[in-house]
Amino acid sequence: ALLKALDTQERTSLLGLTTTDETLQAQSLGTVIAEQSKLKKLPLFARLYQRSDVITQTKAAPVQAKFPGLPASVADELVQHADVSEWRELEDAKVPLRLAEEARRYAQVVRLNRAYEGLYLDAASGLDTDRLVLNTVKHLPGWPNDVFVEITEWAVHSQEKASIGSTSAVHKLFIEAYPDRFKASDANNKVLSTHLKRTRAHFFQTLWEGLPVNTRKVLGVEANDAGVALRKKITMLALQRRGAIAQAIGIEELRVGYSSPMGLADRLTERAILLGVPPTSDLSTRSPEQVQRAQELYPSQSSAQIERFLTTLGTDEVLAIRALESLRLEIQTIRNALERWVHRDTHYQEGDGPRLKVPKLSKERAAHSILRAWRKEAELIPDTPETLYSLSFDAQPLGDLPVIVGNFSHIGTLEMDKVGASAGLNAFLHNFTNLRTLSLTGNQLSRVPLAIEAMARLKHLNLSDNQIYLTPESIKLLSDRDHLRTLDLSFNPALGRTPAITALRHLRDLALRGTGIVDWPVGVNDLSELQSLDLRDNLIAQIPETVFKARSELNRGTNVNGNPLSASSLRDIAAYQQSSGISLGVLTADYRQVAIAQPDSARHGSIWMGGLTGADLASKQALWNSLSNYPWSRDFFHLLAQLHDTADFNLLQIDLSRRVWDVLEAAGEDDVLRRTLFRMARIGRTSAEDVSALFSDIEVRVLCFRAVVAARSENRSLEGELVRLMRGLFRLQEV
Repeated sequence: ALLKALDTQERTSLLGLTTTDETLQAQSLGTVIAEQSKLKKLPLFARLYQRSDVITQTKAAPVQAKFPGLPASVADELVQHADVSEWRELEDAKVPLRLAEEARRYAQVVRLNRAYEGLYLDAASGLDTDRLVLNTVKHLPGWPNDVFVEITEWAVHSQEKASIGSTSAVHKLFIEAYPDRFKASDANNKVLSTHLKRTRAHFFQTLWEGLPVNTRKVLGVEANDAGVALRKKITMLALQRRGAIAQAIGIEELRVGYSSPMGLADRLTERAILLGVPPTSDLSTRSPEQVQRAQELYPSQSSAQIERFLTTLGTDEVLAIRALESLRLEIQTIRNALERWVHRDTHYQEGDGPRLKVPKLSKERAAHSILRAWRKEAELIPDTPETLYSLSFDAQPLGDLPVIVGNFSHIGTLEMDKVGASAGLNAFLHNFTNLRTLSLTGNQLSRVPLAIEAMARLKHLNLSDNQIYLTPESIKLLSDRDHLRTLDLSFNPALGRTPAITALRHLRDLALRGTGIVDWPVGVNDLSELQSLDLRDNLIAQIPETVFKARSELNRGTNVNGNPLSASSLRDIAAYQQSSGISLGVLTADYRQVAIAQPDSARHGSIWMGGLTGADLASKQALWNSLSNYPWSRDFFHLLAQLHDTADFNLLQIDLSRRVWDVLEAAGEDDVLRRTLFRMARIGRTSAEDVSALFSDIEVRVLCFRAVVAARSENRSLEGELVRLMRGLFRLQEV
């Protein structure tokens, strides 16, 4: 069809043939197109990629619109791992904060991976790959200081160039990368090398041929192998320097301990890092059958990890194969059970509302998380004597839980927040007997799960935001957990009675906020390690005299604000504060019981938006809505609502509004900081003088966060940022 659209002269000019044989003309046209495609690899690659880069999830459109450089498959993946509240935001054409941060991190990872792809793919090279190569070259052992190298990319539209070394160096090498060829020359424009093809092999050959002979020698690549040895050295070293390469191509350095909020982008990074880690010994010492079976069980693990796993099976071939077969049957049984559960209709109900069907996608994500946890692909828990992993479910209802049986003894943390009062919870929990941390908040539970009885090493238990009623059996169940260090039963309004804690001799933090208890917990003064006691927003009227004789370390961490305290108790607190400086979280001079209720976030948001118009108003309104939709934001916005009644609001409203938006904008930037601020608002300041003091604590946390980030990502010294931090703290103190 293409040839028929051309006249005779055009065909002759294009093909260089005078024949009228259509078969020969078609063959010649194919040859011409193939030759031309070799000269246009970069634009052809980009065009073909764009044609296939199409989203399949309609909800992914807002993500792709806000992050146009993000691959469509990544946008789809973000949507698939979003929770129900985030889906609602996406349906309103808004990108949730958690997804936005993950997308920003993913964009960095994709950019870095594209730079590495340029080491291998002819059509994927560019300025970032050039910077990667040169940054690696200068870190090769023996690289001299008297060589300057500069690469100009004529195949991309950019004024920037990649270079290393001093411009006054003795030896200068200029490499020009054209769409169809490479050329190397020296400072006098003498051509040192030229290749009429643009492939990665030709690039490294051009680089090798352009380097001085002495430089090749000290690098150990003097052999005339067309740059093969040089390419190998550069590639191997580059794979071990991902962090340094990221900075070299202009990606901001991550703060220590940072992980992306959804774990998707960082999981991709972890796999890439493993590619550069050689196994400590040869896997050939294991039979091919063992290696193959192990790789089928743990497909994402590196050769080094597979080797370490096989070592745990011993040297007996028969026993090792039996163990591998047992694991294969176990994971297959779990996979089959999860598949049946995913395809079975399940429902959930919130309070007295209607029964709703659990989205299939929610169950697919939960099933995927369970399988990853079994395969030890979940997040590794830091600073533990044994290798333990965490399993965390998205905060969305799952209905009836799947019935599975498997070895999850390597799971040390299990978070199942807001998954609903699911049938089968106890059976599911029985798989996790080696837990150190268990969180089941916001699930409408009416009883303490009996499966906790088998968790002998449990240290941290969070059962807050439920409807738990303590029976004599459940009280005994909790009192037998003598390894517990933290116990959170807050916001269980029907708790009925205080738990028996006298046996919990290692308990450090006890939270009973909003549980409706009327009595002081018995035995707290006898717990020598207890440091925090949260009794806010209960029905306690009388504080026992023994409280004022307790350890000062405990009383500093005790908060009874929000209780209907009697006049005599208030007098006792005032006297105790006068003598010890400890207030139990109460301002006795103007004490009033404040009911904790869900604030109307939309109404309270308006008080901080006075004078805003246009794009600024829309931007701040969107940020406010996104934060208020975030899980566990209730207490944070309740705190902001309380600021309305402070002297700062009455006297310095404009300045206070600026401070509030500084905190809100910081909360919108980083998921870890956001959750930290929400937690601070939830826990409260145990000895706070008023709500302004708690908000000041939150501002300090924001200032510290920004100082560390600026020092690490903006080439500023930590000392300089600490000076700025101290100035900020001084101004805050002045306010």
